[in-house]
Amino acid sequence: MKMNMRVGVFAAMIGIGVVVFLFSSAPGSAQKSQTEESLTVEAMELKLEASKKILEGIVREDFSTIAKQSLKLRRLSQSSAWKWRQSDEFQLFTGIYRRSSDKLIEAAAEKNLDAVVNEYHQLTSSCVNCHRYMRGTRLAGNTSTVPELVPENEKKSRDIITD
Repeated sequence: MKMNMRVGVFAAMIGIGVVVFLFSSAPGSAQKSQTEESLTVEAMELKLEASKKILEGIVREDFSTIAKQSLKLRRLSQSSAWKWRQSDEFQLFTGIYRRSSDKLIEAAAEKNLDAVVNEYHQLTSSCVNCHRYMRGTRLAGNTSTVPELVPENEKKSRDIITD
């Protein structure tokens, strides 16, 4: 009888442990991660679409479209889809991106095509460098490339240590 009671208590403890494990790990965290990932994918697709429209605006010298789409890019960088991946390095790239989009908005308002083209280049470079960094970090766990991907004027303004 004592043996059956011990086996029953042991089985109950294992059952409780399994239930606690299942409820504490899998559904919530996996679902949250999938939701965050899908929001990020959607934000990146919107960013790419707005970037294409800016290029079209540049070719047509349509400063209204350039300003509108640049503002859309700026707002996307403030969305919740953007905020979930915050690290010091990601913050740095986000700052560069936001400053570039702000300057692009200003250049469009001034109807300065040369400045628009320059800022569009800066903006797209910030995107490419961030994506390059994020891919490298995920694949290699390496953060040493950050200084190489940051423009010189941004290194000075952020006091980045490059050694």
